[in-house]
Amino acid sequence: AFGTDAGNTYDPYDKAYFELVLMVKAGLTPQEAFTAATVGSADLMGLSDELGTLEKGKQASFVCWLAGDPLADIQMVTGEKLVYLNGKQVSLFC
Repeated sequence: AFGTDAGNTYDPYDKAYFELVLMVKAGLTPQEAFTAATVGSADLMGLSDELGTLEKGKQASFVCWLAGDPLADIQMVTGEKLVYLNGKQVSLFC
């Protein structure tokens, strides 16, 4: 599963994406890292009926990378991205 201390005063959410990079450096494929961060985390918390995948009836909160495909190059997670919360765009991180 994916875990970070993001949200604390000195650890903002935009830095949490580096954990995906570290997971790939540790040997996971980008797809495996994303699966751990989404499906794995939802399963671990007992919330897989509500979140973890983009499906009808689940919370639609997700990140869309604009600079490139993070499955082809995990470094794309550190670039520009759109953030959606409950199906509505809330920000553009750079």
